[in-house]
Amino acid sequence: MIESTHMSRDKKCATETVLSCEIRIGILSLLIVLCALVSGAAATCCGIEIDTTDEITDENGIEGQYLSAAQQFFIKEMKEKGVISVIPFVKIEGNGNDFILIDEYAGEVIPEEMKADFARHYCDRRFGIGADDVLFLGKGTDTDLTMRIFRPDGSEMAMCGNGIRSLARYAYDAKYVDSSYTVKTDAGIYEMITSSDENGAFLVEVKMPVAFDRPSIPAIGFGEFHEVIAGYDVYAVNSGLPHAIVFVDDVATFSVLEVALEIMHSEFFPEQANVNFVEIIDDNTLSVRTVERIVEREGSSCATGATAAAALAYKLYDISNLITVENIGGPVIITVVGDEGDEEYWMKGPINIVFYGVLEL
Repeated sequence: MIESTHMSRDKKCATETVLSCEIRIGILSLLIVLCALVSGAAATCCGIEIDTTDEITDENGIEGQYLSAAQQFFIKEMKEKGVISVIPFVKIEGNGNDFILIDEYAGEVIPEEMKADFARHYCDRRFGIGADDVLFLGKGTDTDLTMRIFRPDGSEMAMCGNGIRSLARYAYDAKYVDSSYTVKTDAGIYEMITSSDENGAFLVEVKMPVAFDRPSIPAIGFGEFHEVIAGYDVYAVNSGLPHAIVFVDDVATFSVLEVALEIMHSEFFPEQANVNFVEIIDDNTLSVRTVERIVEREGSSCATGATAAAALAYKLYDISNLITVENIGGPVIITVVGDEGDEEYWMKGPINIVFYGVLEL
């Protein structure tokens, strides 16, 4: 059973400016207590109480009729392993790239061997919570925080730009960190800064690694990557993840999926690569569409892709060092600082908490 308390986005709901971070975290704690006490008698969503005590609810309080056999087996297995019966989570998004966040700052919530299956079941938009990925937030030893990311297919990814900003938003609200801190991922350690814009929208800025050499991407061959694949000039950059980049005249009408699949599966990318199609709008603006590797679909936003596109456009076309990258889900800002050969790339964008909720097993 999934229970949720919806939280409106920063710009659209006056309560976001009234409710303090402490109250929002308190709401989550209250939900946990209520779930433990009520034990499945009713669920509340969007202010509507839904009776779950009829014949479709089994003796464990799980609406089995609406769960796949695999999900029911997974829940049974979690119970057998002693997983807590109420699991708090946060639904959070950055430019439409949405995540389920599990807080493991105080200790493990989902056992290591079950994290992949948890992502498989609860990223499902019909039978789970629904999300692009699951984020696991942990307390660092040599950094302030740690982040791990699991895709809907159960595979683990090293880094996600929108994901790390989402994790930062939650950690800041929970008072785990101040305005400046570090996060350890499988792709390395990231420096983070939180702020807000003139309208009060919450922003997270991340110092992004950028590498143009083929071993770092990784890509086959020597020197910086520039090859003709499927008839297109293809460049490649690693900005936490491998990204192939194609500059086009009109990205809105370009057949991105067909071309992207040929590029990502080419012999040049032994680990595949995300494929970005980039239109230079003006000296300060790019429009980007990204097809993600592994899942092989176009995403609403890819912040590592936006960083890669901006870094390459800055290098090749000498555009402004303050670049707005427009994605389907919204913009991110890339700022390039430093002298040639010693540049730093900072990626900034908004993050919204959609709702706090709990899973009752």
